[in-house]
Amino acid sequence: MKKKRKRYDKAFKLMVVELVLAGKSPKTVSKDLEIKADYVRRWVKEYKGQKEGVFSGNGNRNLTEMEKKVLALEKELKDSKLENEILKKAVGIFSKRN
Repeated sequence: MKKKRKRYDKAFKLMVVELVLAGKSPKTVSKDLEIKADYVRRWVKEYKGQKEGVFSGNGNRNLTEMEKKVLALEKELKDSKLENEILKKAVGIFSKRN
């Protein structure tokens, strides 16, 4: 059986980074908080490289306006297809009654 991957929120990651920047070693912080030292080092590296928008989480990268528009249109298309399927089923159900 696979282990479920643990996810850490932005506040937790920032707290970990602040502990390291305050002088604690990544190894000490990882032992104290029972997380992998690799995570601590990666989060510190990300924080130093990109302070604004760091740890946006779950694949939310900094998207261009065009990418945002494409994603919105894809979502709208998916919703329209779902709505269309529901309406087709409803027509089938209601036409059988008569």
